[in-house]
Amino acid sequence: MSLRTTYPYLYDEVLDLAQSFQRDDLITPLDLGRPGDYAQVLDPELSRLNTWGKIVLRLAAYGLLPEEIIWRTKTDLEFGSGTDIMESIIEESVTPQDIREMRRRDKSFWSKYHGKLYLMYKDLGLDPQQPKAGEYACTWCTGGIAQNRHHCQTCGAYPADRRTRYLFQKSYRESQYRRR
Repeated sequence: MSLRTTYPYLYDEVLDLAQSFQRDDLITPLDLGRPGDYAQVLDPELSRLNTWGKIVLRLAAYGLLPEEIIWRTKTDLEFGSGTDIMESIIEESVTPQDIREMRRRDKSFWSKYHGKLYLMYKDLGLDPQQPKAGEYACTWCTGGIAQNRHHCQTCGAYPADRRTRYLFQKSYRESQYRRR
C-alpha cells in the first residue's frame, strides 16, 4: 500500500479562484449580535467594525453544517485543535534555567508557554524569517511584518512594533518577570 499527500487548496484552479476574490468577498460587516472575530472582543477599536471573515467558506458550508457552526465567532487555532490543553502542562515544565535563557535572548512572550515554545523552536535550529523589503522586524521575535500591519504572524505578538516592560504579558504571581 502506498500513500500520497495532496494539497487541493494549492491546485492552480483553486489558487486562481482564491486570488480572484476582492476583500469585500471575504470580509464583510454583519450585525449578528456578536463579534465575528474574538479579537473584536479584546480591542475596542475593532469591536466597532463588527466584521465577519471567511465569508466564502461560511456560505459554502450552508446545507452541510448547522448555522450556529457556520456563523460561530472566529477564535484562535489552539482552541479548535485542543492545543490549549497543553498550555498548563508546558508552563509547568518551564525551569529557572529556561527563564534565564528567555531573558538572555531579550525577547517578550505572551506567557511561559509561549516562551518555552520559542526555546523549543530555537533548539531545533530554526529562526523567524527576517524582514524583506517593505517589512519591519517584530520587536518580540524579529520575524518580518508588513509595514501597515501590527500583528506578527510568526509569534502572535500584538502590537508587534512596541517593546514591553515585562518578559511575559500574562500576569503571574511572581514579580521577578519584569524586564531587567
